[in-house]
Amino acid sequence: MPAFVVFIREKTSNEAEMEIYGKLALPTLAGRPAKPLAFYGTLEVLEGPEFEGAVILEFPSVGEAKTWYESSEYQAAAEHRKAASSFRVFILEGKNV
Repeated sequence: MPAFVVFIREKTSNEAEMEIYGKLALPTLAGRPAKPLAFYGTLEVLEGPEFEGAVILEFPSVGEAKTWYESSEYQAAAEHRKAASSFRVFILEGKNV
């Protein structure tokens, strides 16, 4: 089953740290079976509180998604994200309906 890693950026407090995060995080996807589905595109909140943006990455499985997220390379990049902003991040397993 496919799995989706969803990042919801609620508020940025340090743009410079976010730039570092972007430069470090994107290369961690190289060679991994990840497919970016949405990457900070135009956003319209229909319900709930406003937020700054979102990213959705598709992986072939929850295991592949976790392997990437928990990798030392991504976690080193994530330290800059955590220092720069507040995010909600989760993995959602897809199911055929």
